[in-house]
Amino acid sequence: MVKFKPFHEFQKPLIGFTPEAFLDYVETVLPKDHLCRLVKEVVFSLDTEAIEAKYSFLGQRTYHPKLLLSVLFYGYATGVRSSRKLEERCLGDHFYIYLMQCYTPDHRTISDFRKNNLKEIEKYFVDIVRIFSTLGYTSIGRYTWMAQR
Repeated sequence: MVKFKPFHEFQKPLIGFTPEAFLDYVETVLPKDHLCRLVKEVVFSLDTEAIEAKYSFLGQRTYHPKLLLSVLFYGYATGVRSSRKLEERCLGDHFYIYLMQCYTPDHRTISDFRKNNLKEIEKYFVDIVRIFSTLGYTSIGRYTWMAQR
């Protein structure tokens, strides 16, 4: 039995593009060192079992926690914290669409995910900052910290 909606790069067509074509297009225009790529790579390297274990096999499948964490952390780094604004970005901003793999969560889903997993999200946020610091970054978007010597 499957708990989550499957990872894929395809969903529904956007502006005449198939999802595959749209995500291929974003891959070509998105710089290799763009923040959203880095956030996605770091979040996908995290062990999210603490959040995944909270979900049941019963009921409707939901978005994978790594997708929602990617959107939350990229939103925090770029100054977008409101779940309603994150929802808007997931519908119309190609960076957020890339992070959500063309899925479009509504604001309630984003808000509930954040509310229900606050302690885990705090831990992951610290982990992400630590990983970026290890990679040599002293700032992520709007967040800056002192480099460890």
